[in-house]
Amino acid sequence: VVLENTARHLAMGKSPMEAALAGGSEVNRPLTIVTTTMCIVFFPVVFLAGIGKFLFTPLAKSVIFAILTSRLLATTLVPVCAAKFFRAKKSDARENEETHGWFDISIADPSDSRPGLFYFAESDVTPAFGAPRVYFMGASRNLYVQLGNQTLYWRAYSQYIGSQPSAPVTFGAPPIAVTGGGSSGPAPLPSSGSGAFPNGIARGGNGFGIHPGSRITRQNIL
Repeated sequence: VVLENTARHLAMGKSPMEAALAGGSEVNRPLTIVTTTMCIVFFPVVFLAGIGKFLFTPLAKSVIFAILTSRLLATTLVPVCAAKFFRAKKSDARENEETHGWFDISIADPSDSRPGLFYFAESDVTPAFGAPRVYFMGASRNLYVQLGNQTLYWRAYSQYIGSQPSAPVTFGAPPIAVTGGGSSGPAPLPSSGSGAFPNGIARGGNGFGIHPGSRITRQNIL
């Protein structure tokens, strides 16, 4: 019980010494109550007479001695060993971020978002993006994804419904490698602007340049 409570305080970010003191002091009263109760239960056995006295008195004395010894060690030796051998543990959120390699992607775009415009991110282990993995970001421009402790190169593009995608823009020029799970990384790059449709309508919310003939005209033959 003392070890489990000490480990709980250690996981909360306390030092081994603080965790041992808090873990032992919190369960001190419950341990005293349990020890007293067990001794009260087994102590009357020593007053038995006849053959029962010879059969059960040694057992009762052994149990009482073991309980008292356990109680003494739980408040002396166990906290000391815990403070000596336990190591500080990182918080679960930080440990999860570093161990499993979280990537936090955000697209900076000075233009206003427009209906029907979606963003996509791509990652690859090489800057050539020979076999990229695509991530759909929707209109949010943000992505928080767990990919493990990999070193990846990133690029992104946008696309309207019914149009071709814009030319991909890499993170860095040349592309900068990013390692998952780190506490910091390169500064986000600014957007390159939105451009305009061939008919002169402003194309807001792009931020990755325009693709030639970005809007596709569809003809419906009735």
